[in-house]
Amino acid sequence: MKYAGKICLVILLTLTACAAPWKTNLMTGVRADAELIKEVKPAPEYCIQPGDELSVRLRTLSHENAGPLLQLLGENQTDVMSGGGSGLAGSSRLYTYSVNANGEIDIPYVGKINVKGLTILQTKQLLEKKLFDLVKQCSVEVSLVNNYFTAMGEFGTGKIPLPKEQTNIYEALALTGKITDVGDRTRVKLIRQTPDGPVIKIFNLRSKEIISSEYFWIQPNDIIYIQPREGQFFGVHSTVYSILGLLTAVASIAALGIKLAK
Repeated sequence: MKYAGKICLVILLTLTACAAPWKTNLMTGVRADAELIKEVKPAPEYCIQPGDELSVRLRTLSHENAGPLLQLLGENQTDVMSGGGSGLAGSSRLYTYSVNANGEIDIPYVGKINVKGLTILQTKQLLEKKLFDLVKQCSVEVSLVNNYFTAMGEFGTGKIPLPKEQTNIYEALALTGKITDVGDRTRVKLIRQTPDGPVIKIFNLRSKEIISSEYFWIQPNDIIYIQPREGQFFGVHSTVYSILGLLTAVASIAALGIKLAK
């Protein structure tokens, strides 16, 4: 019985060894201390889709220039228009425009404007052109309110705001925290909304090849799901490898017990 503590320690170390480094390391296959990846695709500009929420701010030199659009807020500031849909209480109210099923936003005194498939910059230019007859010497600022991705599975759950226009998959994962030891890094699922419908991409996060993939850059509304890795002792799944590993562990423990008992 005096060796029971040592045997229990060996059992604990064996069971916790299932998350070996070769299963959790990222960007494997780098052949040198510094390797240049030449085939990195540029980050695509996000195109507006139905269901998006846009914040629109109209800037003008004076309230007189705003004309009828001054009635949208009626606040004593040079930013006379800030969206036109739902508002939040406070001195800096946020108004947003919802993009309807046809890809249109409805701006008072202007009407419906189709922005489906346009980038944020193209939308800004289009709105400035539409508002030119109503507001002289104005500029328009457009931003995407739903500028976030959704995390699910073994690295957190929730909607995570994107901190900048170009955010790659590794930066996105860092925003959610550490991937659990049981997270399957070889079959990461990414669901992306496109004009033709949702696309599901499965990729190996451990491979450096993801850097050259079109899915290296995260876009708003992306959903990233990391499922539990198969073959875990305490997981839902069980494979031949986990059974063989368990038998090997038991045999090793038995041999150690016999040796210590002598």
